[in-house]
Amino acid sequence: QAIAKAHLVFYVNGTNKKPEASTAKKIKAYLGRGAQVCPLVNVRGYADAYDCDHDRTSLERHQGAHAALRQTEAVLSAALKPQHLMPGLCIQGLLGFSALSLDSMTGQSTIHPMRRHDLGVHQRKYLAAFGTAEAMRSFSRIDDVAGVLKTKAHTFREDIVEANKAKARELLASTIETLTIALKDHQAFMARVEPEISSARAAVERELANFSRQALGTRQAQIHACLDRLDRDAQAIVSEHFGDQTAIGHALEQAFNAAHDLMVRELESKLIELLCNLETNLNREVERLVQNLQRADFEQRLNRGAFAAPMTLGFDSSGLQTDLGMGAWGMMTLAVVSMAITGAQAGAAFPPWGVFIGASVGFVAGVALGVLGFFSSRPTRIRRAQQDVQRRMNSRRDLAVANATPAHDRLSAGVRELVNAQFGRELEKLHHTMAQPGLMVDQQIEAMRCVLRQLEDMPYGTVQAVRT
Repeated sequence: QAIAKAHLVFYVNGTNKKPEASTAKKIKAYLGRGAQVCPLVNVRGYADAYDCDHDRTSLERHQGAHAALRQTEAVLSAALKPQHLMPGLCIQGLLGFSALSLDSMTGQSTIHPMRRHDLGVHQRKYLAAFGTAEAMRSFSRIDDVAGVLKTKAHTFREDIVEANKAKARELLASTIETLTIALKDHQAFMARVEPEISSARAAVERELANFSRQALGTRQAQIHACLDRLDRDAQAIVSEHFGDQTAIGHALEQAFNAAHDLMVRELESKLIELLCNLETNLNREVERLVQNLQRADFEQRLNRGAFAAPMTLGFDSSGLQTDLGMGAWGMMTLAVVSMAITGAQAGAAFPPWGVFIGASVGFVAGVALGVLGFFSSRPTRIRRAQQDVQRRMNSRRDLAVANATPAHDRLSAGVRELVNAQFGRELEKLHHTMAQPGLMVDQQIEAMRCVLRQLEDMPYGTVQAVRT
């Protein structure tokens, strides 16, 4: 707990051996953010190691101390950031202790009497080898350690502030790094989602186009079927009631009403079937979309509640627009050609009596032909009447087929509006919901970077208000 709160930690290698990498990882785990580590190599050696003059020239030469220090620094640098690792020092702890435990005024030992049989013995032997406490202290390099502490003592307040700022910067940088990785993962997921969403939209358009094509074909087919029935019925009615215009009109009106009602029922049934197929196909596309998104390895569970309820497209038979414009058939009258007019025109070449003679002859011929035709050509006149009915039927057929397209367009527009309102809205909501985490993470990353820049621009040892 103390190490976690410290801003300066000394790590002492007392074995003169290269530390294990696991040791460096443990040290990093113990340290708090922003703490600095000063590595020390404690060079072991009793007084007999310093008997000769050349043994007292450099502490680093003893027992491979210099190599041990470099190895210690290398292991720690692998686990710690450069700003957290201070230059290392070689010290002789027992020699430094022995020097500091000699009273500078009297030269007497201050070691407790209970330890004079071991520590006291070493102290006397060191003093015999080095001659003075000052030489012992200088060679031990203990003052270098004190120098590190004194330097920290002069700036400890600023250093504490900077250490806390460093902690904040490290925490921000680490969080930004984590969020950036998460954002990249989310962007990769959205890159896989976009084609699925586009495919779903395209599938909806295909289904709507199929429905529109089939609905228009069904409407036109029902119109043709209705008029074909009327055509056959009209031919039979004219043949059966020829000469009785009232009976023909009444029978044709009944035939029309029956054919029209049948067409409305069949068209409504066919369109309801097409709408059900459209609804089934759209629900199948929803299921396929959800399965494809689940296969995209996104860690969040997709909320399928918006698609759980089946789409109810509905059908309003009042919008069929099936009127063929044949409600008023009128009285079908079969007129005989006036041969008198033709005869008068022929006799005009022989004035002045030619006109009258021609008209008279033409009139007589016309009456004669009319009478003859009435008694001898009834099948011919029936066929002519039927042909006239056929022409009228064809004209009505063309008009009904032409009117079918606007009525179909209104129906298709209503279905498209309903599908877009249900499927399209939920699809956009789903896409927005999946994209929202990425937008939020991106905003948080930018806000943290703003705070990080402000921390880096603050003068050493000071804290200023952060603007977000």
